[in-house]
Amino acid sequence: MQLKNVRSNSAARLQELQQALAKIEAENRALRKQLEPSPPEPEKREVSPAAKLRSKALERLSKEETAKNDQTNTIFIVQNYDWNKGWANPRGKGIQHQFETGKGGQVVVDKTTGLMWQQSGSPKSMVYDDAKKYIAQLNREKFAGYSDWRLPTLEEAMSLMEPQKKNADLYIDPLFDNTQRWIWTADLYSASSAWVAYFNLGICDPNVIASSGYVRGVRSGQSR
Repeated sequence: MQLKNVRSNSAARLQELQQALAKIEAENRALRKQLEPSPPEPEKREVSPAAKLRSKALERLSKEETAKNDQTNTIFIVQNYDWNKGWANPRGKGIQHQFETGKGGQVVVDKTTGLMWQQSGSPKSMVYDDAKKYIAQLNREKFAGYSDWRLPTLEEAMSLMEPQKKNADLYIDPLFDNTQRWIWTADLYSASSAWVAYFNLGICDPNVIASSGYVRGVRSGQSR
């Protein structure tokens, strides 16, 4: 009987010791966790405000004019919204897009800018006059159900520019077709040249209208 009591007391004591040890280990884990350095917080990036971009084409948009510091000129808006890149803002990070596809994948809507884009565009490059004819054909055929397609302004085209290559070797979101490596805009640089957004280079620059460029139609009025 006495031996049985000793064994019972030993078992109880062992259980108490195991519980005490488990408590000490839990406290040690909590202490180690407190002493561990906190992981660095991710870099905070300000979300660009909803951007209302110029939609009216300009007959003359020179580099000197875009350098003026007011809201109507491209270089100011490019810097204000931290767009990337090229001569206007080579260190820009781009804007925070809110892209959605629609119409069976035919279009991409950006809720940040309120613009609807062709997901693809012209399958081949073409001279500037043919680019305008391509847009006219989209409207005649009511592409994706709409008849108000147009060439984008330089500001609108540059809003698609990404700070790094994201779509194969292009500075544009992978939601878009990568056939259109550079696109014409509605803004003229001179009587014989127009502005082009080069997604293959990450820049914008004028090109002669007798040269070849791709087309990506855009339309306005998409609510945020």
